[in-house]
Amino acid sequence: MKKILLFVFGLCSTAIVYAQNCDIPLIIAFNEETENMPEASRNILANRLKQVLTSNGITGNMTIDQFALIPRYDVIDKHVTAGPPPQVTYNLSFTFAIKDLCEDRVFSTCNIDVDAVGENETKAFINGVRQISASSSQIQKCMEMARAKIVSFYDRNYDIIVKKVNALAELKKYDEALYHIMSIPECCKSYSNAMILAVSLYKNYADRNGKILLMK
Repeated sequence: MKKILLFVFGLCSTAIVYAQNCDIPLIIAFNEETENMPEASRNILANRLKQVLTSNGITGNMTIDQFALIPRYDVIDKHVTAGPPPQVTYNLSFTFAIKDLCEDRVFSTCNIDVDAVGENETKAFINGVRQISASSSQIQKCMEMARAKIVSFYDRNYDIIVKKVNALAELKKYDEALYHIMSIPECCKSYSNAMILAVSLYKNYADRNGKILLMK
């Protein structure tokens, strides 16, 4: 699924809940651009983003990892004061993108700038990350926009998705077919039809596996 998932924080396969009881499965992922962030601050950032998801409502673990909340950062400015004690000061710009990992499509982004100070680089980064609030209006608007675009995308492309799913089923690639049909959010117009197709695919999948086992 491309190189975007260098690091996926454990327990992040969760779902954001919005109005209309719509579940959008969303994981938290770090890419190559956050590799050089101090590990301690990266873990804190992952936990902080989990709080962002929780503040929007978590319904439980999901099995779809198509959509991701991906953070990155840029160092706008850095300087060290002599002290005592010496202090490292950063001006950091965090960007949060909600992206379709399979199609490499960005649905929404937002930016949060922070001034971070600490006795060393790691502590400065940690203090900067802690300024990212779970109730940030920028992040919430970002996720609301992403939800609307994701739902709109599936509403527009449902027929194309079904054709792809049926083609995969013809090739007996039931796992992949089920993955694509099950990724459709439940508030989409064709969700009910998608679940009917999913049940049919699963029955075919189970029957095929049963025949293989019986032959063995």
